[in-house]
Amino acid sequence: NSISAEITEIVERIASQAPKPKHGAGSIYGALYSVTNQATIPNTMVYLIQVSDDGSESLPSIIVGPSNDDIILHSDQDGMILQDDIPPGSYFLVMSAPPYDWAEGYADKDAEEPLLIHVRENEKTNMGIIYVFLP
Repeated sequence: NSISAEITEIVERIASQAPKPKHGAGSIYGALYSVTNQATIPNTMVYLIQVSDDGSESLPSIIVGPSNDDIILHSDQDGMILQDDIPPGSYFLVMSAPPYDWAEGYADKDAEEPLLIHVRENEKTNMGIIYVFLP
């Protein structure tokens, strides 16, 4: 299957580019992948929503775009997200889906669980393939 071969290649490329975290922060790395288009998603804004401290690990029921508390990032020309200064915590990733929508990232292509990213101080976090379902 050429799609799984392409995904394997993407995962290997991600691992080779993992950034070293800045002191006191964690780094994250992964690739945005459109299940709809079966391709990586280049040059796209994403943001991280920190999971609330109340113990519930669920996405907000309505996603309206980043707030002042969210961390805004961008995928590069290959669809990679590489960031070295993420505060420790747990996050959901949401991607801009123009013209007027937002799409959450998933840990698998079956869209069973939204991707929950656990960032630890001075550690690299591999998000792997972040599956996104575009409208």
